[in-house]
Amino acid sequence: MSSPASSRTLSSLLLHAPPFLAPGDMLRDLEKELSSYAAERQRKRATAAGGGAASAPKSLWEELFDIGEEFVEFLEQVGLPSREGFM
Repeated sequence: MSSPASSRTLSSLLLHAPPFLAPGDMLRDLEKELSSYAAERQRKRATAAGGGAASAPKSLWEELFDIGEEFVEFLEQVGLPSREGFM
């Protein structure tokens, strides 16, 4: 038999539980996020290139620098604590 306190706790957990995502829903959400990220990245590249198709392609170092900047922006959005005093 369950005590009244444990049944209240269970019912409050069930009421406040996050919605269940089926694997299909999760994959659909992931696909939506990735496509919006890709569209945003293309928009940033087009803006940085000035919209001209005749501009020279970026060097490997420029591409790596851009990827690093995007990664830092992502970490800032996630809200990870700063580790400036680490080294």
